[in-house]
Amino acid sequence: MAVLRWDGAAWQSAGGPVDPDGGGSYAPALGLGADGEMVVAFDALDATNQAVLRVRALHDAVWQTLADLSVESRGVRLA
Repeated sequence: MAVLRWDGAAWQSAGGPVDPDGGGSYAPALGLGADGEMVVAFDALDATNQAVLRVRALHDAVWQTLADLSVESRGVRLA
């Protein structure tokens, strides 16, 4: 999954791949953090094909992980 930003003339990549694991990304939600930086949350599969809810923020043009919530340990149900 990638996030693009309009610079007034063309769409530009915002920080490269959001989910570099490449296990699949589903149902993304994009918002802004208190500092104005982009935050994205999405359903994904981890390295063992277990469902996780990932939350990442764009900081200095690099996506940083804020949370990887396991379905099993947190009681989160991903549909």
